Amino acid sequence: MDLTKLIGTWIGGSFESLENPDALRSQSKEEQTQVTTKTNAQEEPVDPLSAENDSEQLTKPFKELKGLEHFSPGAQNLIVAAFADIETETIDYHTHIAGIGCGDSGCIVHETMRSPYLHPFKRIKFQTFMSASGVSNEETADRDYVLRLVQLIRHCKQVSSNKWGRHVILPLDHWHDQDGRERQDITGLYCPNDYVLKIAQEFPDCFIPACSIHPYRANAVELLQQSFDAGCRLCKWLPNSMGIDPSDPRCDIFYEKLVELNMVLLSHVGEEHSVEGGAINQYFGNPLLLRRALSKGVKVIAAHCASEGAGLDLDLLYPPTSETPQPPLSEMKIEGPKVYRENFELLIRMMREEAYSHLLYSDISAITSIKRCGQPLTDAIDLKELHHRLLAGSDYPVPCISLVVQTKLLYLRGYITYQEIALLNEIYKFNPLLFDFVLKRTIRSPKTGEKF
Repeated sequence: MDLTKLIGTWIGGSFESLENPDALRSQSKEEQTQVTTKTNAQEEPVDPLSAENDSEQLTKPFKELKGLEHFSPGAQNLIVAAFADIETETIDYHTHIAGIGCGDSGCIVHETMRSPYLHPFKRIKFQTFMSASGVSNEETADRDYVLRLVQLIRHCKQVSSNKWGRHVILPLDHWHDQDGRERQDITGLYCPNDYVLKIAQEFPDCFIPACSIHPYRANAVELLQQSFDAGCRLCKWLPNSMGIDPSDPRCDIFYEKLVELNMVLLSHVGEEHSVEGGAINQYFGNPLLLRRALSKGVKVIAAHCASEGAGLDLDLLYPPTSETPQPPLSEMKIEGPKVYRENFELLIRMMREEAYSHLLYSDISAITSIKRCGQPLTDAIDLKELHHRLLAGSDYPVPCISLVVQTKLLYLRGYITYQEIALLNEIYKFNPLLFDFVLKRTIRSPKTGEKF
């Protein structure tokens, strides 16, 4: 297995230069040198709660995180084994930044996710995400979210002997309608690009900024250029919750700009159930809709291995080898019975096509969750021929939610041993972000015994 791909070697910027992720950072050479010098100078374990570039204490709302020696011997062995064959710093491609708008962050959460009376289930889900992110005070929620994440990342760096690298942090644009108008009233979650850039600049040892730009915007191409100039090399889409049809011709000029700038498109594929506060269209999560971007030469990371839900098999209607190109979803003429297949199956079909061998990637974020624990997870582990195109991603804060990733279920389905349940749970209680990584390096295919 090519671990440099599995753990997320940066594929933005100079695509051929996979060994130099630092070249993509927006900081100056002097800033990079300062970070490197500070890291190399650490002869003794560093307290992850203290850092020179923190204007606020990382300690106040959060529990103390201990060094590797404070884990049990069994948990230590799992952690050490998870990093044993990793020779370069990891990169997490899928880390969310979210907030409720306090502290001038500009973030927005749809009112249906905050109303305890009109939508109690969505309110409970929202509160669960907040609590899992270490947020207890809504007046400081947005800042606490970031500080907690920084604390967890620095702890991971400490216990991994600095093999833990940086996280690509993801903003999220508004839903836009067919005329390119911003629709705050049906936007489930919004996180501004400027806010993410500010966070990445404040904590350059932890974060790499991404952008999120709706392609229907009248100024989408201009905003993409501005994001590139600011240091972003990846654009995040959540089509289901942003109202984006990736097969729409209106995306073409945006795709062409992505190719010109050699930027990467990280697009959610499969069904979406986390950002449900506003409008949602699950049809837009069909992996086959990304054929249009790939045909333009865009480098695409299909998130989560498309491991949730089923999609219409559009290839039966418009074969990729046909001279008739696939029309946008709104113009497709569907006659006769509809054939649906698992979105994971549709994605793997595309990844096996030679034309996409250097364009289409996927990440393994959230792939161990209870909804994905089964065929998608097992097949992803067993598809060794595609491991060099699978990238690391945590989908933070999802790993912090114990109901979403259950070690007992993973044991019952044959992915881990009975003894590993307690050891992994111990790591989770210390640091759920570390738990997510160690878990993915520990699980085995129930069919073959293979591992990521």
